[in-house]
Amino acid sequence: MEKTKELIVLPLLKDVGEVIIEYFKYGRPICDLEYIFVTYIAPIKIISSSEMTAIVRRNANNAGIDCSIYGKGGPHTLRSTLATHLFENNISLPVISEILGHKDTRTTEVYLKLDIPHLRKCSLDVPLFNWNKTDRKVF
Repeated sequence: MEKTKELIVLPLLKDVGEVIIEYFKYGRPICDLEYIFVTYIAPIKIISSSEMTAIVRRNANNAGIDCSIYGKGGPHTLRSTLATHLFENNISLPVISEILGHKDTRTTEVYLKLDIPHLRKCSLDVPLFNWNKTDRKVF
């Protein structure tokens, strides 16, 4: 909603909802903030984008996942991974764009730049070329 100023409503997977409920019951500090994710250390406040990036990067590293190919390895890594998995499962680009909240599919294409298997499907065979054997130029 931050960039497009439009609210996106998506279904919440049951297991994700259950984890969020557990977080509210046992992990989230008691406070009056309307945001779901807040800091644990006083003063309690919303988690900044740089803090969220650090959290995602740290957890990915702890899980043995190399996020360096995704830049900083923060929340955009998750968005890029989601977009790639959806695309690999033959979800159309307009649907992926809608899920990510993009108004233009060209924006979504940036998230799919690492989709090597699909890029291979687009490749063309390189025709054989009969080099002139008398020409000794090195290219």
